[in-house]
Amino acid sequence: MTASAPAAPGDVSTHEQARLDESGFRLLFAANPLPMWVYDVGTLRFVEVNDAAVAQYGYTRAEFLAMSVSEIRPDEDVPRFLASNDVDEADCGIRRRGRWKHRLKDGRIRDVDIAAQTIHVEGRRAVLVVANDVTELAQSQRQLATYAKRLALLHEIDKAVIGAETPVAIAEPAITRLRDLLGVPRAIVNLFDLEKNEAEWLVAVGRRRAHTQPGLRFSMAYMGDVASMRRGELQTLTTAHLPPGAEVDALLGSGVDAYIVVPMLANGELIGGVSFGGAAAEFSDEQLAIAREVATQLAIAISHARLHEDVKRHAEELERRVRARTVELHATNARLEREITERRRAQIDADRANRLKSEFLANMSHELRTPLNAIIGFTELIHDGLVAPGSPEFKEFVGDILSSGRHLLQLINDVLDLSKVEAGRLEFHPEPVDLRVLVSELLAIMRTTAAAKEIRVESEVAAIEDVVIDPARFKQILYNYLSNALKFTPQGGRVAVRIVQHDDERFRLEVEDSGIGIAAEDVERLFVEFQQLEGGVAKRHEGTGLGLALTKRLAQAQGGTVGVTSTVGAGSTFHATLPLRASVPAVTTIEIDAVDASAPMILVVEDSDRDREALCATLAAAGYSVESATTGAQAIARCRERAFDAITLDLLLPDMSGLEALRDIRASTVNRDVPVIVVTVVTERGAIAGYTVHDLLAKPLDRRALVESLERANIAARSAGKVLVVDDDAASLRLMAAALSQLGYSAHCAPNGDEAIRIAQATPPIAVVLDLIMPSMTGFEFLERFRALPDCRGLPVLVWTVKDLTAGERARLQSSVQGVLSKGRGGINALIDDLRTFLGAKRVERESATNAQAAQHA
Repeated sequence: MTASAPAAPGDVSTHEQARLDESGFRLLFAANPLPMWVYDVGTLRFVEVNDAAVAQYGYTRAEFLAMSVSEIRPDEDVPRFLASNDVDEADCGIRRRGRWKHRLKDGRIRDVDIAAQTIHVEGRRAVLVVANDVTELAQSQRQLATYAKRLALLHEIDKAVIGAETPVAIAEPAITRLRDLLGVPRAIVNLFDLEKNEAEWLVAVGRRRAHTQPGLRFSMAYMGDVASMRRGELQTLTTAHLPPGAEVDALLGSGVDAYIVVPMLANGELIGGVSFGGAAAEFSDEQLAIAREVATQLAIAISHARLHEDVKRHAEELERRVRARTVELHATNARLEREITERRRAQIDADRANRLKSEFLANMSHELRTPLNAIIGFTELIHDGLVAPGSPEFKEFVGDILSSGRHLLQLINDVLDLSKVEAGRLEFHPEPVDLRVLVSELLAIMRTTAAAKEIRVESEVAAIEDVVIDPARFKQILYNYLSNALKFTPQGGRVAVRIVQHDDERFRLEVEDSGIGIAAEDVERLFVEFQQLEGGVAKRHEGTGLGLALTKRLAQAQGGTVGVTSTVGAGSTFHATLPLRASVPAVTTIEIDAVDASAPMILVVEDSDRDREALCATLAAAGYSVESATTGAQAIARCRERAFDAITLDLLLPDMSGLEALRDIRASTVNRDVPVIVVTVVTERGAIAGYTVHDLLAKPLDRRALVESLERANIAARSAGKVLVVDDDAASLRLMAAALSQLGYSAHCAPNGDEAIRIAQATPPIAVVLDLIMPSMTGFEFLERFRALPDCRGLPVLVWTVKDLTAGERARLQSSVQGVLSKGRGGINALIDDLRTFLGAKRVERESATNAQAAQHA
């Protein structure tokens, strides 16, 4: 071997200019006490090794020369070695140093400091390597580092004790360092509650995070033998052998197949344990010694922390008692002063309440007396024959009576809505809506009112998507604002409706007018019940003073707000902010079987699912046959296909206004003369001016008013068959039979549920009136058996009871009955009214009524 650069023992520094002869180089190479070798840069194969290398690595010289230099390295070090061996021709003479791991022939891995220098051997590039085994030195360094970490860890715990830290503040940094020091995936400080035989996490540290929240409690079975731990003995547990549960699943999922529990003893008392583990329970003596040290220090620290917390708690308690006694010294005087103040305030509140009560009674009396006086006065004129039936005054007076009656009904509806809002019983039914459609529908209805005063109405509605609100309540708010704006805007004025997105969760409705405006001192009275800015003999505009108050309550009940800005003489802008997406309640659908073919057929035109279902259920329960349409186009198409006995019509439809649909129905279908009942949120009579309708009913729906309206139009459900009355009280059976007889029905009475089931099996009734409280079989049990009969699944059932139903009982009845009547309400007349709502009165056949009308016209 001819080398171009020699190497001194332990040093491979070269001098490019110096050349040694081959014999001198070989003598130096062979005699060096440190392992040396030369390997070819291109092939990585050993070219030469000295005796020290053969002796230390265990390979023979022949074995060395048959090997690659990468074969004495662990697999994980080979890529790094190959990268460091990448030298070119110009690198000759470069010296390198570093620490590597080498594998001996017997498989042992040694830490080696390498000194290497690139040389030329027989014209080839090679590397001369001197290897110095520093395994014992590296081990000593690691031990020193570990010892330093142990000292730092124990010092950290001591500092926490001196700083009077809490147990969590002491344990968290300590257990985090311990986990890293032991090299385990998970370590936990557990506190023991030996009375309850439970352990609780104080701090748990994994690879990514530490758990310091209120502790997870679990059985002491997961900690090992308590008696052994009291003696200071470590517990070794295999996870798979523990009782199955969530704790075991969590341990296995985090790679802890076995773990050690080191008891924490403070003054001979077992207070907890330090647990750690991994894939196996084989831990070195050093690891166990470290864990014992930490557990001992933590036990002392946590005991001191608990003692400090007890002292602090007692001190705080003592301070609290001192403060309480100090407060008590002033309590008597303060209480006397407070009682005096409260009495004065109570007197002020009482005076205010009396004043408000008087104002309420005065306003209510005025609002009730005014339309009632008109009704009584006009009725007396008609009753006494002072107005001829065919005269223009007769029709005018009847119209005034109807208008006053509707005014009273609106007043009562507003008061009821207010009371429902205050009691939290006002129902909202949100559904996806298009605000532009809702606004345009209501503006179309109010067009007649605006045109009468030549008021220009403008609208600007932003394209807001995914709005979910109660459309009826929104229209009610908009209607109140818009009707007020039209009312207080002079002839030829302007009203504008705007909707914009207020923020991510709300939209803003604004109604601006060019009216008379509002003084600043009057603004706060606007949204108060029965408060009108006009009053007494100077009052020029009709109204109850409830519209804006109800608007405020409706908005607030949905989480919204209302307000107004105004300038006297220049107009006002009323606004409301409402949620974009109201919560949608669960809807229970009541399935109603078809009524017999001889029953009058009613067409329900309504786009709201909730209102349509309520109308159909009311009509079906009253004995009518029902068809429905959700758009104006559908209604017109159905009216061209067949004749109906009556039509209920909403004015606000998605494709056209209800009045446009009504015009086409009257003009081009067989239903041109059919009675039409308008059911809408808009109750102004002017909205239907010029259209022939039988009646105008307000939403929310009054079921009794709907049935009574049909009866006034001589459209009553036929009542073939008997009504089954189930009640254990004989007097109640007689009363119900008499009430049914007044309506033209016959009753089949049963004193108990068993007898009623036998009657229903033999001859199914047309309806059932049921008491809930009966011996042997309750009304609920009867309902289950009755609905199981094939011919009785869809028959109407009315509950008639004195029982105060809970919310759960009402929900249970909702899908099985069509109504609930109270036994204690108003005697037989009230009972007949309730039954008429649900069953319908037996009337003269419509054909007779039609013939009578034809004879009269003839």
